[in-house]
Amino acid sequence: MAKFVPTASARSQLRCVCIAVLLTCGLLAGCEGEEQGASDRSAPASLPEVRTRVTTAIAEPVKLSLDQEYTGVVAPFRKAQVAAEVGGRVVERLVEPGDQVEAGETLVLLDTSRAQIARDRAEAELAAREVELADAVRNLGRGERLRATGSMSEFEYDALSLSALRARAAQDMAEAALRDALKNIEDSSVKAPFGGRIESVWVHVGDYLAPGQKLAMLIDFARARVHIGVTAGEAASLAPGQSVRLGAQAIHTGVIEGAIRSVGRSATEQGVFPVEVWLEGDAADKLREGMVLSVVLDLEREQPQVVVPTSAVFRRGGTTQVFRIDTQGRARLVQVSTGLTSGGRVEVVSGLEAGDEVITDGQFALGEGALVEVTESRL
Repeated sequence: MAKFVPTASARSQLRCVCIAVLLTCGLLAGCEGEEQGASDRSAPASLPEVRTRVTTAIAEPVKLSLDQEYTGVVAPFRKAQVAAEVGGRVVERLVEPGDQVEAGETLVLLDTSRAQIARDRAEAELAAREVELADAVRNLGRGERLRATGSMSEFEYDALSLSALRARAAQDMAEAALRDALKNIEDSSVKAPFGGRIESVWVHVGDYLAPGQKLAMLIDFARARVHIGVTAGEAASLAPGQSVRLGAQAIHTGVIEGAIRSVGRSATEQGVFPVEVWLEGDAADKLREGMVLSVVLDLEREQPQVVVPTSAVFRRGGTTQVFRIDTQGRARLVQVSTGLTSGGRVEVVSGLEAGDEVITDGQFALGEGALVEVTESRL
């Protein structure tokens, strides 16, 4: 049997076929590898959630005590610009600046001649009206008797009744005019509305005063009012009757004891709550209107309040907030209301309870629900 021997051309073609087969297998293997790599990249392994390291503190009930100093402004207990009730010429000035007067004491006398004429006229008018009323009443009585006998008609009787009513009204008007005239005479003597010290007198004998014109300044420093402003949290710790200490270096009185009279519930335009302190006795008499005093208030709470370090509290979005750690170890944002601040601690009036754990350091890198790791906890 003859042996087959491939020609050179055939051998060349065979080598080309083998190379093509090998390349095809390589390409298929490469595609399969790429598909496997893409599949592996589409499903990466999950990573553990990162914990943020923080420092915390425990909210606890504490009775804070704080001596806080404020600046107070003195005002008199009472102050009035005394004015004339009626017009008239000054005929006598009975007081001078610095005089002490009692309530109801006469300060200035006005001319009463015109008021007396008006009084006399009113008295005469009243007398005439009284006569008219008496006559109308007699006529009405006569008419009642005539009507009972049938000698007077109802129309005539009604006319007598109306005449009596008019006469009575006229008498009432005359009496009112007389009271007005007498009141004008009384008001011509200008009196002190309360006891105190005359600060200024602005009129002299011969001056003509119009109704309502101011003639003297009267102040009463038997007591003194001291006005201060506090924050909302501080106002919540104050109450009427609470003792305060005041100092007035300008008059060398040392420490003065006073008492809170009122604590405002509405803030002023300056954003503070007004507190009024009353002073009495000799110390008050030495004060002057507008004088500045140092006022020391004891802001101690009667009952313990929940407190946290001041570093736990921050402002965000116009509200006061803290981060509280929940039972799963996550930071929860809580809105709170605060009160007094003392010794690096602040009262939390609402939003937290005793025993809550709050974050004091590291909270500014946190978001709501972030997982945390406590590295240090302070009481």
